[in-house]
Amino acid sequence: MIPRPSNVNILTADAAAELVGPASVITISGAAGNLVPDALLRAIRRRFDAHGTPHGLIAICPVAVGDVSGIPGLDHLATPRLLSTIVCGSYVYGRRADTGEEPEITKLVLGGEIEAYNFGIGVVYNALRETAANRPGLITRVGLGTFQDPRQRGGRLHEATPPRFVTVCPIDGEEFLRYQLPAVDVALLRGSTADEFGNISIEREPIDGGVFVQALAAHNRGGRVIVQVERLTEGHSLPARSVVIPGVLVDAVVVAPGEKQATGIQYDPYLSGELKAPDRSVDGLLDPIEQAILDRAVGRLPADGLVILGFGIPSRLPDHPRLPEGVRFCVEHGAIGGSPAVGLEFGGARNAEALIDSPSMFDLIDGGGCDVACLGFSEVSRDGSVNVSRLPSAIPGSGGFTNITAATRDIIYCGSFTAGGLKVDYSGGEVHIVTEGRHKKFVRAPREITYNSSLNPSQRVTFVTDRCIIERRSQRLVVTTVYPGVDLERDILAQSEFELDVE
Repeated sequence: MIPRPSNVNILTADAAAELVGPASVITISGAAGNLVPDALLRAIRRRFDAHGTPHGLIAICPVAVGDVSGIPGLDHLATPRLLSTIVCGSYVYGRRADTGEEPEITKLVLGGEIEAYNFGIGVVYNALRETAANRPGLITRVGLGTFQDPRQRGGRLHEATPPRFVTVCPIDGEEFLRYQLPAVDVALLRGSTADEFGNISIEREPIDGGVFVQALAAHNRGGRVIVQVERLTEGHSLPARSVVIPGVLVDAVVVAPGEKQATGIQYDPYLSGELKAPDRSVDGLLDPIEQAILDRAVGRLPADGLVILGFGIPSRLPDHPRLPEGVRFCVEHGAIGGSPAVGLEFGGARNAEALIDSPSMFDLIDGGGCDVACLGFSEVSRDGSVNVSRLPSAIPGSGGFTNITAATRDIIYCGSFTAGGLKVDYSGGEVHIVTEGRHKKFVRAPREITYNSSLNPSQRVTFVTDRCIIERRSQRLVVTTVYPGVDLERDILAQSEFELDVE
């Protein structure tokens, strides 16, 4: 006879918060508003405010946990005595629409009040996987020559943060980086449904979010796994293939119905993949600058190719009316096909044809499985190196950018030539810069390097902007296409801090 499994502990959020001890290493699921165990994080903060414990927590978050639109996430823990250190793949960097306030985590990091590190999303996921498997760290080329390289800043977000977690690792005369994360004491995760034995499914969630790897990283090293879910069901009623975290890994379940599915979304079955939307189109592109950039970028996509999309303008490409035959799109969190969610909903996709787990998606990315990457950019240097991770008063972090740019053969950067108040008129088939942006994006000295062009000389790199197309050739940037109506000297060459070549 097959033995009956033991029932899992069903706890309130406040009772579950008591399982987090002082100085614990915790890992938290989430990607902006997706998969955030917000009820658990609120309970930990309540306990701290009432009793001064837990304190000194080290948080490992593969992706930004929470947003600025009603899902605070990691902001619940944003006080220096409660949270001492964070290791994140990305950081929420928007401002609240109603108050203009920055996230509390951003304030703590920019103020140097807690130790803070930023590594690639795929690096954090797979470093957790290596920790779970008791292997000696993640060895990868991802991050070489960027601010995550220990010979630069080692991913440290301010000078008061000590060097930790990443070292240079030569193997057979070739350089790699080794990332080593500490053993996880508590995993704070979210799913959709738990059965009475603690088996967890995620059928109502837009992404997988690597929750299995996070659970394994805690369980295998003697830690606890706590999962917040929407609902309970009886044992053995979940189909075996729908279980993403088996109950043998789960110590406690917290039922918290009514939590948002994603930023601004209470529940959308088209985003979770439970239903197919009859019309896959999204709202039209309201910004003519975005429209102009995508009109040019779409002509550079390969037929029958797999294109990975970044946050922002590129995420709109799948809804362009002139796509090449057979082109397929994916996003770093695991959605292949469909129409990616945009803005702070980014991560999932409506009408996706496949939703794979996030760490495996990064194996596809790191192995060069994507033909083309369409990404945004904030600053570009003379040799084509790019910064997207640090802005004047914000720290979006690298996200999946360092993983994607390390291995993809063809990179198309999509963005405006300048930023801050830019207005462009595209009427009459010509381009007229009405108001130039206040901030130059082609600069002599980017704030930091998120993509190092000199380490990737074989890649094809193109910048598609609102007024021209620029290609990297032999570590120089060359203007290859000037749109009709654009004045080359005034609108392009004078708006760059360094000399651009012209074809």
